Amino acid sequence: MPALPTLSPLLKLLTNISTSTGSSQQSSSLQLPRGALTGNLETAGIPVYFLMELSKNRIGRTSIQADIGLDAFKNFFGGMVGGQVDIQVNTVAINGSKVPKDRQLVDVKSSNYRIEIDFVPPYPANGRPVVTFRRLSPQEFDCLLLVPTDPGYAKARATLVAFARPVSDRQMKRATIDGTQLRSVWVDCPLL
Repeated sequence: MPALPTLSPLLKLLTNISTSTGSSQQSSSLQLPRGALTGNLETAGIPVYFLMELSKNRIGRTSIQADIGLDAFKNFFGGMVGGQVDIQVNTVAINGSKVPKDRQLVDVKSSNYRIEIDFVPPYPANGRPVVTFRRLSPQEFDCLLLVPTDPGYAKARATLVAFARPVSDRQMKRATIDGTQLRSVWVDCPLL
């Protein structure tokens, strides 16, 4: 009987990766490295989230253009530099209701990478809004935006601060995390 070929895994899971959360304490759960293929993690049943602060620039009457950064543009949202990618963004209310909208990922000549999300002005006088995205599929995302007066804002902000890459206070904080990390700080997040 001839020998059968060895099988190779179709999916390689990231293991034993940890990162500092800004203090001497280490996170024991999975921290996604820059450029991680979030689609592979979701295929393995690990939900992936992207959190970020919003700046007060580019606010329209009913929306805001969020600068998401190149890493999130390509690896979380699936954007293509120089190409057009249409996605669906479901705006999620604190009570869990959703309003779907078709959106486009945009890269502009100034090397900024943006997505438009629902936002009703005014921008808060104190504190920056925090938006949390959950990737449902390569073209569909849930989006929860909280301002400092919203219930859950303090937990959203604490989660972002705990897992954001180190940046100065003047830069917008961003973090890509898994569901275990999100639950460790914000157990009642409506996107879990």
